[in-house]
Amino acid sequence: MIQKTDNNREICMVESTHQLEKCISAAGCETEIAVDLEADSLHHYKDRVCLVQVSTSECDWIVDPQADMDLSSFWRLLESPEILHIFHDADFDIRSLDRDFKIRVRNIFDTKIAAELLGWRQLGLSSILNSLLGVRLSKKFQKYSWSRRPLNPDAVVYAAMDTRYLSAIKAHFLVELTRMNRMSWAQEEFRYLETYRWRPSRRERLTYWNVTGVGSLRPRQMELMRRLWHIREKEARRRDVPVFKVFSDRDMLGIAAEGFEVTCLEDLLVRWRIPPRLEKPVRRAVTAAATIPENQCPAPPAELTVGEPRVNTARFQELKIARDDAASRLGLDPGVIAGNRTLKAIASLPDPESATFSRLKRVIPLRRWQADLLNIS
Repeated sequence: MIQKTDNNREICMVESTHQLEKCISAAGCETEIAVDLEADSLHHYKDRVCLVQVSTSECDWIVDPQADMDLSSFWRLLESPEILHIFHDADFDIRSLDRDFKIRVRNIFDTKIAAELLGWRQLGLSSILNSLLGVRLSKKFQKYSWSRRPLNPDAVVYAAMDTRYLSAIKAHFLVELTRMNRMSWAQEEFRYLETYRWRPSRRERLTYWNVTGVGSLRPRQMELMRRLWHIREKEARRRDVPVFKVFSDRDMLGIAAEGFEVTCLEDLLVRWRIPPRLEKPVRRAVTAAATIPENQCPAPPAELTVGEPRVNTARFQELKIARDDAASRLGLDPGVIAGNRTLKAIASLPDPESATFSRLKRVIPLRRWQADLLNIS
């Protein structure tokens, strides 16, 4: 499928091996390509990559990884160190490509990171495009179900807009980074992006222990919480919907907290809006949790029980002053140089006098430019 936008630029929907080979041939002649992807976490139990957009100097390509075709040559294009891959906010995209396809993108330029290093405060692609090029992006398809087929033609145009102008943004930022002597900072950040790998989210690691307010529950309430969590996960997986479309964390926590306090469980289920299909499983969960011995109730996972390292307060304040002074001098948000969590991690290391950059970078993801601004030798 080929569409043309109002400036007569082609958008090609890639759904066959023949189309893909044409895309790769065209992109392979370029020194740089712009890349983005669309996922579908708002509509499915598991997040997954639904589209990969690629823009060259001549055309926009929308590659459908759900189509029946061999994508191996396309993945090699994204992994090629010979081609510059331009993203905006590459973090999620790089981790998602690793998760779904084991793709390790090389040679990256991230326009969001460039904007941060130049002191921009509004970092969204739409805001940057409007400021630099006077282009306004539609928000119509922000919550679109990208796994749907066939795709709405207007949604295809929307997806293409996320990469069409990235090369122009990159060119502007490249000049500014060079002018302000910050290109070496950006290069360090881009090389670090290449190391990003997918790992389970905090929610996936901690399950029901990640719910806000769960620490206030008593042992049997926590057992009920555990059972409610698994009921919700099973139902979300069965229906292939996000868990919040089954019932919310707030509802789950409310039932766990009040399940043993009410005289009429039916009223509780109505108040917390439990779907009719799940009423029986929830009743069984309340009954079972009420009888379990407290010594068999869930214990917090190790990730929550390991105490925070002792922070050298004087060292933390010293680092914070250096960071804030540098941020003020350079017109940067202090968090771009280093967040407080990073500063505390540095200040919690033993023997601060010997905490040189070469030693710090082994345990803390610190780049040389950051260390220089923090007065770390």
